[in-house]
Amino acid sequence: MASLFSSSVTASQVGSYFVQQYYQVLQQQPQFAHQFYTGSSTMVRVDGESTQTASAIYQIHMLVQSLHLSGIEIKTINSVESWSEGIIVVVSGSVKSRP
Repeated sequence: MASLFSSSVTASQVGSYFVQQYYQVLQQQPQFAHQFYTGSSTMVRVDGESTQTASAIYQIHMLVQSLHLSGIEIKTINSVESWSEGIIVVVSGSVKSRP
């Protein structure tokens, strides 16, 4: 029986799907956004001249919770294949926070 799906998925398709899911959770259910990370993940937030870094899941959770997001605008998504079947996803845009 022939498969209904393509046998291979492109880096662009994976990146687009990931970005859609991640930013939807980040805006609508930020308390769950940390689940996209692992124990070896790092999150960096740059706001003008201020930078915050979180390098553990609990720290990432606390950083996301402190953002108080009011809007997200994605301008571009670029995805490329990486080592060991990984994919690097680079997103540009803006994230707005409530005061």
